[in-house]
Amino acid sequence: NDNNERLDETEFRGHLDASGRFDFDETWRWGFDLDRATDDTYLSRYGFKDDDVLTSSMFVEGFRGRQYMSASTYTFQGLNVDDDPGTTPYVAPLLDYSVTLRPERLPGRMYFDASAVSLYRLDGFDSRRVSTNGSWQLPYVAPAGDIYTLTAGLGLDLYWLNGFSAASSNDLQARLRPTVAMDWRFPFVRSVGSVRQVIEPVAQVILTPYGGNPEEIPNEDSRSLEFDETNLFSLNRFPGHDRVESGPRANLGLKASAYGVSGGYTSLTMGQVFRVRDDDTFAEQSGLDDHRSDYVMALTIAPSKFFDLTNRLRLDRDNFSPRRNEIYFSIGPKKLRF
Repeated sequence: NDNNERLDETEFRGHLDASGRFDFDETWRWGFDLDRATDDTYLSRYGFKDDDVLTSSMFVEGFRGRQYMSASTYTFQGLNVDDDPGTTPYVAPLLDYSVTLRPERLPGRMYFDASAVSLYRLDGFDSRRVSTNGSWQLPYVAPAGDIYTLTAGLGLDLYWLNGFSAASSNDLQARLRPTVAMDWRFPFVRSVGSVRQVIEPVAQVILTPYGGNPEEIPNEDSRSLEFDETNLFSLNRFPGHDRVESGPRANLGLKASAYGVSGGYTSLTMGQVFRVRDDDTFAEQSGLDDHRSDYVMALTIAPSKFFDLTNRLRLDRDNFSPRRNEIYFSIGPKKLRF
């Protein structure tokens, strides 16, 4: 149980695992996920699952044109022996809004995102955050066929913290996040028989100021970060709002692929990140904690719709030794796939 004490032989043990999705109309829907257990060891003891955390939530969300809106709540049940339910936060509410605009008087596209969240703990500090981020993106195709994309953005985060700092019971923190980035790509395409080949070098230069992660701002939503090919060309690799990448940097890489007329394909992505200075915001062994990152690459081979294989690698920046190696494959038709 929660106190690691022996359970009475007659004590009731069980769990709930349920979910639902319901449509109001073509724009709005709501749903829930309920996942709870009576004690820490029940699920693994009887072979249901080995999750470390059970997450329950309820949400309502809407999709209209290029707009998205949502409101949700979350609760968590930690199943590790050292989890403290009093310090586990209740998320109520979490609000998100995003919209994409194409102004008639301006070239390119504009993006706007807003988010607000309140976290409450029985024992420990409480936090509330409001974030806004606006950006303007201008693509340009040069006569030679290479593609340039200019991005300019400005983000604002406001935090109201209760009990986080020992010096003050209530604290207000603010952070401004300007970003300017240039993305360059040059796809080379040719056809050989029934196969179409594409080779695309990619280079990104991103300029943001240093010092974007002061100690006065807690890290609630960006604790888990995995550096791989999926975020190699991201302007900010942290998954949440509480941590941001800072300082000038460049993302360099190569994409290569081959497509057959029957639907099969092979793709390869590889690259590396370079920084003017080290960023100690990233944890050691993350592959991003140096001014030069580890190498990441991914190879996918899918000769038909009945088989695909993906190998993802992260290699040490100095000696190319594997620091992470993942292999996935699936085989079979859609209704009976292994």
